[in-house]
Amino acid sequence: RRPPGRRSLPLARRCQHLADLDYLYSDEGGAQSPIDDRDGGPAYRSASTTLAEFALKEALGRVGARAIRRSGIAVVVTCPDASWVKPVQAALDGMSWTEVFARSGGSLRDDVPSKGAETVRAALARGGRVLGISQDPARYLPAPLTLAPDVTIEVRPPSGALLARVIKAATGRSPGRMPEGQTRVLSYDEIVAQIRLGGTAGAAARRLAAAAEAKLVVDPLVAAAPPFESLLGYGDAHAWGMDLIRSVAAWRAGDVTTSAVANRNCVLASEPGLGKTSMARSLAKSAGMRLISTSVAAWFTTNGYLDGVIKAANSALDAAIAASPCLLMLDEIDAIPSRDGLDADRSSWWTPVVVNMLIGIERVAAHPTALVAIVGATNHPERLDKALVRPGRLDRIITLRRPDKPALVGIVRQHLGSDLAGEDLTIVGELGAG
Repeated sequence: RRPPGRRSLPLARRCQHLADLDYLYSDEGGAQSPIDDRDGGPAYRSASTTLAEFALKEALGRVGARAIRRSGIAVVVTCPDASWVKPVQAALDGMSWTEVFARSGGSLRDDVPSKGAETVRAALARGGRVLGISQDPARYLPAPLTLAPDVTIEVRPPSGALLARVIKAATGRSPGRMPEGQTRVLSYDEIVAQIRLGGTAGAAARRLAAAAEAKLVVDPLVAAAPPFESLLGYGDAHAWGMDLIRSVAAWRAGDVTTSAVANRNCVLASEPGLGKTSMARSLAKSAGMRLISTSVAAWFTTNGYLDGVIKAANSALDAAIAASPCLLMLDEIDAIPSRDGLDADRSSWWTPVVVNMLIGIERVAAHPTALVAIVGATNHPERLDKALVRPGRLDRIITLRRPDKPALVGIVRQHLGSDLAGEDLTIVGELGAG
């Protein structure tokens, strides 16, 4: 209903909402408009429906909306993350599909390429219309559907302009210019929960900003970590981290795509106690990324069987994708051994683990919308499989050395904060060196 004192919008403006759906629904589709126009009030539309509809219209504009109305067609829609799959399916439900596969990986048994393959082949052979929707089509959708789809649609994370349209549809007012990339850390439901039907545009914009900021830091140790820029004694690792921070900032602003953020994976190698974990916390803080830290050695304590290890590894990678932008730290990564030198018995067990890890890292790196930086940590870099540190996977090994005397003085000063201000700490560096 129209809030007290809110001026009714002209009829032409209310009808424009129907025009917004023209790309999505055919004449025979039978789609019902969710416009609420009771008592002659303005047409407020819930963000839970408009977010997917407007994002789809934006994506369809790039491939031609009429292309998906043909018969005998296979259409694959890639979503920003798993939370978008069901809303996108609902937005496309009115287009008379023969078969629809909306998969987000929730079922380890059913969300696999082999399931539904025969159904897809039969439907397409009869001239049917088959739709597949997933955040990772190659991994979850039936193989015949993803092998050579007629139309591929990429639904991207909402731009600032698209969010402004969604807010205007729900409140009747524009929030003005919305910052780019602000909601990349939020799921579909987390975005729409901040945009209240009939509320104010300004309040919705403020809630979105607050929700995004709150989700960026979930680890209290990340919040307490010093800024990455201020770290001392990290050498090449510090230069790599600064490049990553700049690249993530450009990605968040929309200046570069996910694939353009190169060299975002590495292995940090050092003797124990030189700050690999501390560096990861500071890097996540300064880059505005969530930090997920897992011990690779812990994957082998699940049930002791091969399938349990592989599931634990895939779960860590999937969690990082869902938390994008995210820094995934794989501690004790040398728990996955090199295949060189393994005897036949051990090789038959370890090879699937190593290969699954290689494929998993490539899958994360090639994800069209999620931005994940993977940092492995080890005290024994010589034990790593050579294929693991090739370009496109973990890229390279960066060795951390013990800090020299000037770096030690700076590190101690950083930890002292305002204590002993003005004191010469050179003697501390002399005592600590080595």
